[in-house]
Amino acid sequence: MTEQACTGPSLYRKTVLSAMMALPLITAGCNEDQAPSGQTIATINDDEITTSDMQLEMANLPPEQRKQAQNLVVQTLVDRKILAQYAQSEGMDRNPDYVLQLRRMTELLLAERAAQQIAAGARQPITISEVNQYLDANPGIATNRRILTLDQLMFPLPNAAVAADLKLAKTMSDVITTLQRHNIQFTRNEAKVDTAGLPEDLNGKLDELQPSEPLIILNSPNSTANVIVDSKLMPLDAATAADVARQRINTQRTNDAVQQRGLALRQQAEIAYAKGYAPTSAAKSKPGSPPQS
Repeated sequence: MTEQACTGPSLYRKTVLSAMMALPLITAGCNEDQAPSGQTIATINDDEITTSDMQLEMANLPPEQRKQAQNLVVQTLVDRKILAQYAQSEGMDRNPDYVLQLRRMTELLLAERAAQQIAAGARQPITISEVNQYLDANPGIATNRRILTLDQLMFPLPNAAVAADLKLAKTMSDVITTLQRHNIQFTRNEAKVDTAGLPEDLNGKLDELQPSEPLIILNSPNSTANVIVDSKLMPLDAATAADVARQRINTQRTNDAVQQRGLALRQQAEIAYAKGYAPTSAAKSKPGSPPQS
């Protein structure tokens, strides 16, 4: 998979913030008699930075690195506040694009919090009997676990006409010919796959493949065509298999709970669509989208 170039707003944002970080630390105008105290660790004009702000910023750092990094993190927060205050003084917070992006970010954060709360309520102890039943029903996790080497093509999600042509492909060469005929760009790589991490229905499809037959998985944004070039049987020991089963059972339960709650909320909501924008009947049945591979 080729690495995408960093362009546009993302690159500009990083460049500007990096330039701010490169400025020498200046303490002029700082009155030590009025230095922040308590939970406030810095003030910028009428705004402040608290220990909670700093801790949130360092949440992804290993605990042993946080003390060493805190001064740099605080300065990063200060620089960001300065730029944000400047943007507000110029009226950028009233820009329609900014308002739209702010609303999107707020909704994403709230939706994530809601999903986490629903998932937490769905967690229940998993019994040994449930673990054994799950492993019996999903042998690809433990006894039939394999490490696969795949010849893999990755390409954008095609339209219905191209998807229909791809279904006729019997070999990887057929897939490549189809993609080239429709001027679809693709990358080719070798991929390693542990069947213990795959859904059992996907394991079943892999088991049914004939030699050199591609398994085509259409997904958004990226689809793949996969041919097994090597397979090594590597069963998991009982303890590891049980841990994997518990994780999978818990994930399934939380996903089901979030989908069921989302569907119930959708049914309670008053929703009206403009002509041509109503979802299909399949989309109406599920509030979420399938995970990306």
